[in-house]
Amino acid sequence: MWKIAAGLLALVGSVLPSMCRAQDTNTKQVPAPYRFYVGGQWAYHQYIFNYSTFPNVTDVSPWYVNAGYYISPRLAVQAGIMYMHDTFTGGGAGVNSAGKPIADIRTDNTWNTLVPMLLRFTLIRTSDRRFSMDALAGGTYGFSHGRLEQTETVAGQVIRYNLIEVRQPGFFLTVGLAGRFIFNRRWEIVGDWTYSRNTANISKQSYWQAGVPNGRTRGLSLGVRYRFNLKRKAAESATL
Repeated sequence: MWKIAAGLLALVGSVLPSMCRAQDTNTKQVPAPYRFYVGGQWAYHQYIFNYSTFPNVTDVSPWYVNAGYYISPRLAVQAGIMYMHDTFTGGGAGVNSAGKPIADIRTDNTWNTLVPMLLRFTLIRTSDRRFSMDALAGGTYGFSHGRLEQTETVAGQVIRYNLIEVRQPGFFLTVGLAGRFIFNRRWEIVGDWTYSRNTANISKQSYWQAGVPNGRTRGLSLGVRYRFNLKRKAAESATL
């Protein structure tokens, strides 16, 4: 019996070093995954802000930047930001009955900021892991600031000035699907298709007036993502 035990110990002693070498070799062959990423995308998103007068559909484009972290090989948390400033100036000019020049100038400015905070879960991916589809779910915080100035002048003198300024926050539920194509371990092409809905209590009639009967607005973005690690781990057994 002791001879058998000694033989087994000798066998384990001879096999274990080779197994360790093989494991080291595999570790070197399979590089550590990059868990962090930053991305930049062309984007066109719509959101409904619940102004006191009526809901208003707001367009936000053209850029969307984001950053994320993979909690597991399939699940990532992501936060991003979109910002848009739009301005419009119009009006008219002429001469009044007294022969004096008159003008009516209107300037409209809007500033919109959106901060999507999403979970990304990989649903399917090809065997070579070059292409995958993700499910998106989370929330988006938005803030809309509008400023309307109207100035009437007669012979260069201001006779009437009106200023209307509104600020409206909003929180939206956001869901969607995404596709990713991997060029290499660091670079990916990413496309997102999302739907968002304001969590405020908005009536169906108001949604109809805004031109969005079901209250859901769409978003589309397409761009690239760069993956990295803040600190490389010595060993990881699988790539993302």
